[in-house]
Amino acid sequence: MASAIPLAFLGYRTSQFFFVLFGLGLIVKLTTQKNPTDKDAPNWAHVVTSKEQEEELHAFTCENCGFTIFPARGREGKFFPDNYKCASCGAPKESFFDRREEVAEKAIDYEYENKDDYRGSEDDKDGGEGKGGAVGLEEGEEEVFEEIEAKQPEPAPATATAAPTPPTPKTAPPRESSGGDDLDLLGMDE
Repeated sequence: MASAIPLAFLGYRTSQFFFVLFGLGLIVKLTTQKNPTDKDAPNWAHVVTSKEQEEELHAFTCENCGFTIFPARGREGKFFPDNYKCASCGAPKESFFDRREEVAEKAIDYEYENKDDYRGSEDDKDGGEGKGGAVGLEEGEEEVFEEIEAKQPEPAPATATAAPTPPTPKTAPPRESSGGDDLDLLGMDE
């Protein structure tokens, strides 16, 4: 019959073994962990990065109430399954139609996401100061930024002014010590 022996009673060598094992596990975890800057990067399997990928998108709208769902690219099965019911009116999936073309016509042009925008460059490691100038500025925008900074008024120099003195709090007249309890001191005993 096996008995549960507390770890503290297994001996010095055993506790050393588990300490080293824990330390090695911690080292492996820290060395294999992703770069903390990768947390900001999106899941590229679901982000639109080209015109072809944009054509894969859908916009399903309910015929009854007009509720619209925009499932992520390639995830229609998860966000719009066969047993899906309208969140607004409860209509079945069959009452939804795809109106992506209509939505795409009204959409404004924009730049697609780029994986390289999320990768750390040498300038980022130096704190953003480098050959590239200001971080995140397009060509020509840097000059506009400098013009705006030049137009900013200079802050007024700090002058030494005496701060007004706060009013002195009024003190209560001293009470006679009756030698009683705390209620006497607080004036609550009558």
